[in-house]
Amino acid sequence: MLRETTIRPLVLGDAPILQRISTEARERYRAIPVLAHVADTPPVALERFESGSGWVAESEGEILGHALTKPVDSLLFLDNISTRPEATGMGIGRKLLEKVLTGAAEDGFDTVALTTFRSPPWNGPWFRRFGFLPILEAAIGPQLAAIIERQGAYLDPEQREALSRRVSAIGE
Repeated sequence: MLRETTIRPLVLGDAPILQRISTEARERYRAIPVLAHVADTPPVALERFESGSGWVAESEGEILGHALTKPVDSLLFLDNISTRPEATGMGIGRKLLEKVLTGAAEDGFDTVALTTFRSPPWNGPWFRRFGFLPILEAAIGPQLAAIIERQGAYLDPEQREALSRRVSAIGE
């Protein structure tokens, strides 16, 4: 059993470990036939970790998960959140998401947005449990629209959704 989990800022030296965690975390998509191809996608590019900011969950010196963020339009975009498969169900993702939300508020953002799959329980349904709601098409800015379009080139848009949550909703 792991002792205390701490959340700390992501640093450049974390990138190779975070890339591996993202790859390991995608393996669970193999259990969903229509999404099994996600497990075979190339690893998250190291540049995505190096160009963004975010948070790392660590316990006893071992990185268990991460949340990668970047400013997009006038909001904070949650680009990737992943945990090690063996850390699933330990509250690591929740702790990371809470830190993303509080960090966004501290940095002056009023909204956190993300794109995710609609149906796997650890995707859309999980984020909705934390107050994320679908973004109205009219509210999607040009940078977020470009992300959605780029993802649509290799992921079925019918399986995807864009969600957001106001950070002022923390604790409500």
